[in-house]
Amino acid sequence: MSKVTETEKAVNEVTEEATPVENVLERKNPLWAFGNNRIEIRNIAEMAGESLETVLPEIDFRTHCVAIPCTVLCFMNELLNRLNKIKIETKKPVTFQFGNLMTLEIEQLEIADAEKSGSLNPAIYPGEELDYDKRDIVPSDAVSSDMAKELAKIDGPDLPAQFYGDREFYKKISETCMQELDKEYGVVFFNWSIIPLITLHFFRAAKRFLIENKDNEETGIAIDFANILTIGISKEGPDDDVSYAIYLEPGQIFKKDYGKSDAITEEYSN
Repeated sequence: MSKVTETEKAVNEVTEEATPVENVLERKNPLWAFGNNRIEIRNIAEMAGESLETVLPEIDFRTHCVAIPCTVLCFMNELLNRLNKIKIETKKPVTFQFGNLMTLEIEQLEIADAEKSGSLNPAIYPGEELDYDKRDIVPSDAVSSDMAKELAKIDGPDLPAQFYGDREFYKKISETCMQELDKEYGVVFFNWSIIPLITLHFFRAAKRFLIENKDNEETGIAIDFANILTIGISKEGPDDDVSYAIYLEPGQIFKKDYGKSDAITEEYSN
């Protein structure tokens, strides 16, 4: 994703190894990473790109919209890496509130008849942003003047207000993602705060996509996001009184790589 400005020229001069975004994305076709839900992910990415351009009109998000889910995938992977590290270092359950989007948990369950008495169970809970019953509420990402000053100090001018409290944590995650995205796809961002901004708009678009298509299937829709998590909408009740709910479930990668750890489990069983 690049800005058609003098800034772009300056950045490109110091990142000579970066390949134009569209060329790398065409060659690697990164949407294959999203398995059976590539079409849905593409549609969500296009919707996210449209909304992102209302916030940052100088960036052509829609043309390179396939880079959006790659960015979100990188961010979520690194977020889970960080939480997993905390879990290992503290040997305690981990709970993290990802803004108003979701809460990620890895909690202890006691299983008396199992070989080990301790097990780690991952869970993801939708936040206000993904609450179906609050679908008509328009969230505000505006920051106060004092918050803007603090964000300017850490080169994060585009960070939404809901992430402000954990800004240093998101900065570390996003800076790691910037390196990875540049290396893998030639996607060069101009400040780290664009990455959590993209992630926020992607999940907002996913919510919108689910709601717009909620009646396409008899019991709802589920979208597997690269085996990290599933976001879906359930549909229950008779035709004249149907109720809907947006839900999140840990994917196989989350369960295998982050939700289970023999070393931690053994610590709990001692």
